[in-house]
Amino acid sequence: MCRYILSSCTGILDEKPDKALITPTTVAELWAMLDNNLQVMNQEPSQLDPSSDDVLILDSRLATLDEDLIRLYTWSPEPINTALNTDWSRPYEQVLFANVVLSELENFPSIEKNQQDWKALKGSALFYRAYAFFSLARSFCLGYNSATADNTPGLVLRLEPAIDLPLGRSTLKQTFDQILEDLENSLPLLNTQAPAKTRPSKAASYALLSRVYLYMGDFERS
Repeated sequence: MCRYILSSCTGILDEKPDKALITPTTVAELWAMLDNNLQVMNQEPSQLDPSSDDVLILDSRLATLDEDLIRLYTWSPEPINTALNTDWSRPYEQVLFANVVLSELENFPSIEKNQQDWKALKGSALFYRAYAFFSLARSFCLGYNSATADNTPGLVLRLEPAIDLPLGRSTLKQTFDQILEDLENSLPLLNTQAPAKTRPSKAASYALLSRVYLYMGDFERS
């Protein structure tokens, strides 16, 4: 007979870690969060293309595909079981990173808030949050219709880094109002030319703003 002795590490889990060890506080550390391009930031949804009318698969080939790809292609109501579910979790990771940056930036002294690096960092965080919400809205909300947007379910709009804050779904209009607000607020903060190709600039924010208006059917502003 095998016997197992279980013991707990008393005291260790009761101690609160030093917040300074886990929360980035300097401009360089906050930039590092937004520059995390390989794992979190600058990641596109993967479900949109196989679900769009840009892809045509012959019936004879459809049965040879992975089960989840078939569900995406046929718009099946069955849930996706593979890592493709990152289309939901990854953008919300981007939102979390952006919210942490925006929250920490407000703790800086006033003199640093006037520096361009601080402004560009805040503008980038606003851009990334808008980008993530737009990715989620295109994947998991109905298409935008101005006549029904007030009564159509939108996203859970997390605007603070607290992940345990209980929130309900916004309307689709509120979702897109937030996307537009973030992009508009980012424009006066961003650099005309970004120092790295992976960082947003004014041109990138204007381009995304135009794309959002086009998606909303507002052709005069797109």
